Amino acid sequence: MSGHCSAGEAFVANERRGRPHRPSWPPWWFVAALLASSAVALACGGKASSDAGASGNTGNTSGDDEDDEDDEGEDTTDPSELTFSRIVAGRDHFCGITQSDQRLVCVADDEIVHDESGPFVALDMNNDVPGWDYRCAVKENGELACSGAGDLPAPSGEFVEVSVGFFNACALRTTGELECWVPESIGGSPSVESAAPGFSVDQWSFCSKRGPLEASCIGFDGTELLPTDGSGHFLGGYFVSVKAAPLAGCAAIAVSVPDQEYEDFGEILNKDNIACFSASGGRSKLDGLFSAFDVNVNEDGCAIHPDQGSIAPVACWGAFEGSVPSGLTGPFTQVSVSAGLACVLHATGTVSCWPART
Repeated sequence: MSGHCSAGEAFVANERRGRPHRPSWPPWWFVAALLASSAVALACGGKASSDAGASGNTGNTSGDDEDDEDDEGEDTTDPSELTFSRIVAGRDHFCGITQSDQRLVCVADDEIVHDESGPFVALDMNNDVPGWDYRCAVKENGELACSGAGDLPAPSGEFVEVSVGFFNACALRTTGELECWVPESIGGSPSVESAAPGFSVDQWSFCSKRGPLEASCIGFDGTELLPTDGSGHFLGGYFVSVKAAPLAGCAAIAVSVPDQEYEDFGEILNKDNIACFSASGGRSKLDGLFSAFDVNVNEDGCAIHPDQGSIAPVACWGAFEGSVPSGLTGPFTQVSVSAGLACVLHATGTVSCWPART
């Protein structure tokens, strides 16, 4: 293996590349939650996660070493032979559902560190913050398969999608009802009873599209975070996509007519934009029109341009600004961002990942 990836060098699932860079710790406002997480782990009979990579160069930070040992024998599949239909980025690895047989596979340092038989149809994970390490996937029969976080139990039933946030998780039942669960010592869940596919949950916030033009992001106290007319509609255009972030709702906004009713947000709502909104106001992240984006716990992220043939296919901000490898070409179908790693899913099913700037 070569050393850490530098900005401009991608870790690609089907090319032998270097080890993704291990990120620095999250900002100061997570300290209280980190202290709480230790109590959660002890209460659940587990332990707080150690530093990423402490167990060697496998890069496995999923908190489910015992799960890996229970898999059927030692997997010798070359990651370069795999293609994926869906991915999610972790601190220093990514997990995905394989196209061929819908297995749940996690890859770090060009090695498979977790391989679980499916078939699976959806997954999500969150291990951005030391002390919270949780991964959930939905099987084809609707059953949830979750691991980590001191073996925090997931609800039973039939589900179609799952979202894992910072100290919480939610899953969408086949009936359209939303089921959320959290460690007892943390508490807090969104005051939402139903949702649409594509929803996301994070620390004290929940986001979901409500139609082709409408969206909603609410705090756990029921406060609407996005600038809407009250019915999820942005008067000056529409919401392309939305994503929950800690204490905020982020949205890709397409502006057709600059709206004057939200003057408090200034130029944010007068042009195509990705922005995050909270009770303290709006914060512009990236100018331009984008088809998909993702953010991490720090509101850093990356987005995919809808026209990937004529301009740079991926744009990033925050800790990932200037980190996109040169020569990276689309088309892409998905982007996923964690605290330390950004990944894109190529239309061919291969995966390219690169680290945040140090």
